[in-house]
Amino acid sequence: MHSSAARTTWQQLRQIMLDLAEILWRLAEVHLPKLVLLILIITASSHICVLNFVLVFFVSLAVCLPALSGLISLLLTVYLALSTVTRVVYLIHFQNFNSTDLFGPDTKAEDCDIRPDLNNGSTLTPLSTWIGFEFTDAVFEKDIIGLVIVMVVIAIQLSVRYRQRHIRRLRAQEEPAGGLIFPYADPRHFDRSVLDCLMFFFNYGFYKFGLEISMIMMAIVAWARMDILGCIIIVWLFMFALLPRRAIRVLWPIFLLYLAIVLPLQYAMWVGLPEEICLKYPWSDWLIPDPNSNTTILGDNLLKFLDLANYRHPSKDTTSLLVADFFLILIVASQELVFREERSSHPAGDNYSIYSSGDYTLRKNNPTYDFITDQKSFVDYFKVTIFMYGHWITLVMVLVAGLGGTSLFALGYLVLAFWMLWQGNNLYTMKDYRKTLSRWNFLLFYTIVVMFFKISLQVVGCVFLSPLNSGAGCVVRQLLSIICVDEQSCKALATLNTKSDNCIVDVKETRIGFDTMALCFLELK
Repeated sequence: MHSSAARTTWQQLRQIMLDLAEILWRLAEVHLPKLVLLILIITASSHICVLNFVLVFFVSLAVCLPALSGLISLLLTVYLALSTVTRVVYLIHFQNFNSTDLFGPDTKAEDCDIRPDLNNGSTLTPLSTWIGFEFTDAVFEKDIIGLVIVMVVIAIQLSVRYRQRHIRRLRAQEEPAGGLIFPYADPRHFDRSVLDCLMFFFNYGFYKFGLEISMIMMAIVAWARMDILGCIIIVWLFMFALLPRRAIRVLWPIFLLYLAIVLPLQYAMWVGLPEEICLKYPWSDWLIPDPNSNTTILGDNLLKFLDLANYRHPSKDTTSLLVADFFLILIVASQELVFREERSSHPAGDNYSIYSSGDYTLRKNNPTYDFITDQKSFVDYFKVTIFMYGHWITLVMVLVAGLGGTSLFALGYLVLAFWMLWQGNNLYTMKDYRKTLSRWNFLLFYTIVVMFFKISLQVVGCVFLSPLNSGAGCVVRQLLSIICVDEQSCKALATLNTKSDNCIVDVKETRIGFDTMALCFLELK
């Protein structure tokens, strides 16, 4: 009897392990292509050069055109192989090649005025380094290891794909819809158990909440950037928060195209032109020299905020920015696929609000049972928590955003939070539901506007800060929390200011971290 029970337990455990293995195979099949693109982005951001610019271009193309993924993977594999072989051959046979000869024997560092340090014995960056043929062991190893890992992951991806096709043919199974991890889970029964709920979110979580996730990611990217591109993203975010879903669906491909152009264009700005051609950018002399100074610090900070190429002050935080931009374009491209699939016949519904017509009356024939008074599973308790207490949690986060600083922006959060908390549960009576929605929308718009102004004021904090260091200017600076948050620009400003700064402003108040957290809860609410 004991041996029979042990055998049954072993068979159940074995079946669980087999089912878990199939889930992992399916997860690998769905998400390995994204891992390949992520490794490419990390490799390209770790070494800014022309050869790696092609990788960024391929990534942008692959994310926006998933239908051509097979062709792009083939072209990418060929390029990676050729790039790796070219780097090794150059390292072995052409280390002593003088690339300056390509531009003529009279090209000298002291004849170029693209960088002020060239008159002090500094040398121009060689053309080979600009292309990507770096001689240092650290850079070479990063490039080669990254490219090899990508090719290995591509090989694993193809192996997983062929294995899954073979298994489905043996079992006479149909090809599951793209992105489904549990193709046989019924989305209508998501609230039967916690397991059904988890399977629903694995299958349709992004389908149901992809737009909100995209808008949250836009805020996170703007938080990471705090520059002109961050301002533009916030403008897009304000438009999407203002418009109904049907209008967003029309504008979304334009936003995706914008991101697909900006991603490689930004990398091209980081690569810049080869220094040996001694060609100035049209914006190189903006604010040069600095007012009341012979330095170029303020001009460099302005170009840094505008994300323009600069010989004197190349950007150093490329990895974090490029990875953040990659995740944004990946999520936006996925949401574009969701918009294309939305229809009333979809298993998870069409995602359009039941209040889209402006009629806020209660529905008598509601297909969903009353889970507020009758909880049939643990999922119902989770839904009760969200619907009964979610607004309080959101208002607490708005209150935290207000308590996180002493500026006028923080005061606005406090006023709005207490105004809505003062309404209590009367805020949710069906008597005047339009007013309730308008209040929440106003709070959301205020959060986005605050994020826009905080980022826009970075051009004042990093470039035009000197008039605000004393007197009435200091009061304005503290009320609006104006201070440079970019580490590279802030260090440059420290060398420019010889006097101690008596106008104290906390950097944490200037960043939009608390605003982003408040926006996350507002979007989900």
